[in-house]
Amino acid sequence: LRSRPDVPFLGFSDITVLHNAFLKQNVGRPISGPTMSAFARSLPEARDWLSRTLAGRDLPPVKLHALRAGAFSGTSCGGHAHRFSIALRKGYSVSPRGKVVFLESECSIGLELLRETLDYLVDSGSMDGVAGVVFGDMTPGSGSAVKSERALHGEALERAKAEVERLKREFAARVTCPVYDGFEYGHVRTNRAVDHLRRLSVDATGLMTWEPSGRKPLADVMDEGWTRVKTVYSVESTKNI
Repeated sequence: LRSRPDVPFLGFSDITVLHNAFLKQNVGRPISGPTMSAFARSLPEARDWLSRTLAGRDLPPVKLHALRAGAFSGTSCGGHAHRFSIALRKGYSVSPRGKVVFLESECSIGLELLRETLDYLVDSGSMDGVAGVVFGDMTPGSGSAVKSERALHGEALERAKAEVERLKREFAARVTCPVYDGFEYGHVRTNRAVDHLRRLSVDATGLMTWEPSGRKPLADVMDEGWTRVKTVYSVESTKNI
């Protein structure tokens, strides 16, 4: 990967630790987004977003919701909130200073651990000097616990959603950088890929835009091999996998 900096390393959630370690070591092209196994389950807009990201093409602007308004820009780091906190604790992660931090989570980690994680990110000073924070999906009822006995339903789910919203607002009140919500990223079928080496901007109204990637398109990196990958993992052919 050191000799092939344009080769993307794609995944999310548990892959967060590797992505941030790669950013620290300046290795590869870390991209948070659907794995190939999740690609077929993704909605068309997420598949299109991933295709554009991998090819280095223009991405449509996204309107975000302000929890703490302000404009910022930069390259990014972060990912799954708890895994990101582990990478920071252990010294594996790139420094978030000057970067845009993306945070997502899923219900299987539990609300108490989510609360502890967000508190750690603030109390440890990890958010000092950060350009801005963008929350992805943190909905209780997403992720690996959806079909398990730990899944939430009905009033319990609504209470948990309200608590997550409260935790995000509390986090935003404790940091000094802008904080936005509403980016469809994480354990959802609309999981939008994030190329951590591609600069993005969020203006004071919450409009997110992405600068040209300046990276070699994946088709050029992988040559005819990428054509085979696209064929194998196309939605039309998943029934044959």
